[in-house]
Amino acid sequence: MALERIGRIGCGDCDDARQNTPVVLAILDDERIAVLDGFEPFVRVFDSDGDLQLFFGRKGEGPGELGQALPGGAYLPGLWLFGNELGGVTILDIFPFSLEVFDGEGSFVTRTETGLSDAVPTAQAYDAATRSYYRISFSPLQDDSRRISRCRFSAIDQADCDDFADPVPFLQQEGMPGASLGSLALAAGPDGSLVVANVGSYEIWVLSDQGEVVMRTGRDLPFPEKSAEESDSERQAWARLGRPNRELDPNRLHIASYGLQVDGDGRIWVLTERYDEDNSVFDVFAPDGTYLAEVAIDAVVRRTSTGITPFVARGSLLAAAAQRPDGDNEVWVYRIHAPVAPIE
Repeated sequence: MALERIGRIGCGDCDDARQNTPVVLAILDDERIAVLDGFEPFVRVFDSDGDLQLFFGRKGEGPGELGQALPGGAYLPGLWLFGNELGGVTILDIFPFSLEVFDGEGSFVTRTETGLSDAVPTAQAYDAATRSYYRISFSPLQDDSRRISRCRFSAIDQADCDDFADPVPFLQQEGMPGASLGSLALAAGPDGSLVVANVGSYEIWVLSDQGEVVMRTGRDLPFPEKSAEESDSERQAWARLGRPNRELDPNRLHIASYGLQVDGDGRIWVLTERYDEDNSVFDVFAPDGTYLAEVAIDAVVRRTSTGITPFVARGSLLAAAAQRPDGDNEVWVYRIHAPVAPIE
């Protein structure tokens, strides 16, 4: 398994953005890359070489406007971004939890209400082939914390949302009963299936279109250790909160937040927490659950907030948000090449 870097999208192209701008990424049907700015309501669409093709968006909370003002002066343009059958993009807003639909020219088409609560998802996934959006959300004021929801919709029709699966069985792991919902990652397969991963135990399940478990895999590995710098930073953060003696976990989890994707051939890509300042590491599994390979690339940006997508995979492309030495973010585009023989 290998990744060949074929394009670069730099923040020099993001003239209205700040430094260190988080981004939400999507790969469209024609291999263009859509980038939603993490601070400002702008969508930019690039070809796979990194050349700008389309630019649109405006701030506001009405139909055709992107985002919501948050407490403290922050602004969130949208949670999720994906291509639609109009050749354009659809942006998922939080308040209300709705879909802003734009055509291939960037013109507003419609706002589609989902009927889901406004709770921010702890994990989410979208499959363009079956037009299925999945999420796990948590709201302390609503009974949203014990289900994986699925919405199916076209670009112009009302979303049809229902309960898809119970996340609790996937959260149970030896020694950690009742783990938090934030310890699951989701990815949608091109056939309507859903991949669920426990980021702590490194167990992975594939659920059918009906929500039934059809495959289980994973890896039995020791937890990756935090660096001294990470431990010191965490200790200082707790000290600022008045808890200087809090016991710290010396290890990272196995899988990064939002670190799960499925490519066009059904291979499962896992962004692991085995990384250093120069490299990030993917584990790749075949559709039948066979572990294929470990793939390292230059460091991607680790997700630290809602407004960032560390990487996306679709068809034969993978796009990752990367960190430049000067602190700015870029998006690097890779071509996925055929896998090597499975590792025994």
